[in-house]
Amino acid sequence: MTILENETDLNTYISDRDRPWVIQEYVQGPSYSIEIIGRPAQYTPLQVIDLEMDAGYDCKRVLAPSELSEKLRSEFEIISKKIANALFLNGLMDVEVIHHQDSLKVLEIDARFPSQTPTAVYWSTGLNMFESMANLFLNRDDLKVFEPVAEKGVIYEHIEVSSHLIEVSGEHIMSGVDGLYFEQDFFGADEAITNYTAGRDNWVATLIVSDTDRQSAWKKRNGVIADIRKKFKIEKVLDPVPLDWL
Repeated sequence: MTILENETDLNTYISDRDRPWVIQEYVQGPSYSIEIIGRPAQYTPLQVIDLEMDAGYDCKRVLAPSELSEKLRSEFEIISKKIANALFLNGLMDVEVIHHQDSLKVLEIDARFPSQTPTAVYWSTGLNMFESMANLFLNRDDLKVFEPVAEKGVIYEHIEVSSHLIEVSGEHIMSGVDGLYFEQDFFGADEAITNYTAGRDNWVATLIVSDTDRQSAWKKRNGVIADIRKKFKIEKVLDPVPLDWL
């Protein structure tokens, strides 16, 4: 993604591009996501979660439960239902918003099974979206209103490791790499998807860390990073954000 500050920047950018591009208003603020599942006249919004971006605005981290206010969470659920009804949704989609000047601005929808957030929702609430979809469409059950008894804290993030650096990066680092496999208790993380093997200097991992609440999960996550640093004698950790967030 590229931010264009004025018309001159826009003209320069599009003059160098010979492939399709999309332009939209840039709205600054924290990002949030919600899944909604169902069929016409029967939609259930699921858990709201927080999203964090790397320097290129690719999602690097998902956190649950959300720190969005209860008022805005309710508003977010209403927005997701309106979109689902307008699309006559049959299945599952997610809606992403930006919190800008005390209002929610819809950024995008993914009318498909999302890639990252279902795992965080599962670890936080115990809700299995695949199971919910099967019950709704194979067994034709009525989908119950989503009311988790408790929400555990979850940190879901992507890291890229080299001989001198750990960098938290967007999900793009996981695409196209070789040898990915699933691992439990990976340097203290509850679960991981990684291509790490003994003796390998450069590798990536998606880390999933859960605890009783977000504060405890973050402390546990920091312990995972510390263990990786100690194991491989890594001095530097980068956790970049977009420049305009600084």
